[in-house]
Amino acid sequence: IVRIVKRDKINLIAMSTHGRNMFTRAILGSVTDRVLHTSAIPVLTITPEKARQYGDGQATLTKIVVPLDGSEIAEQALPFAKELAKKMSLEVIVTRSVPEFPTFTPYAAALLYNDCEPLMVGIEADAAEYLKGIVKRVRASGLEARSRLLRGAAAPNIIQLARDTEENMIAITTHGRSGFRRLMLGSVTEAVVRGAGDP
Repeated sequence: IVRIVKRDKINLIAMSTHGRNMFTRAILGSVTDRVLHTSAIPVLTITPEKARQYGDGQATLTKIVVPLDGSEIAEQALPFAKELAKKMSLEVIVTRSVPEFPTFTPYAAALLYNDCEPLMVGIEADAAEYLKGIVKRVRASGLEARSRLLRGAAAPNIIQLARDTEENMIAITTHGRSGFRRLMLGSVTEAVVRGAGDP
């Protein structure tokens, strides 16, 4: 699939996913999972159930959720999200999750025994300001946009936001990890693809 995409200069790959769990997929393998992690172009994944809903006209996409973490890699989803939003008249919802406890320091565990709320307030304020800037950029393109700041683990937060947001699709980047490294480190994108079910 990836070879044909390169040869024919394809712009988008659309594939079904069965949403297998991490260990079943690790044993059986998954074509969709491998394409998702090796393709240099956007991959649209959808569960058969959601595909039937949209294919039968039971639902219409009205929103696109764009999870961000402040990195340039994550923001690479924005141009695609904006283009889809323009062509499909979608509202853009940018979101960012901040952890319950900071994990960017080797001494983060010690914060569990101290009052880290002031630190978390600062982290959340920075994240909110970041999202505000992204929303401003998206609106400057003539699109409707808003932000959602979430607290806790990124993947479950994104999945829950998607479930709470009707008629949405998700635009998210992947770091392209593969094999054992991905199994050990986990992947927010992989968990979202597996758990959300939305396009």
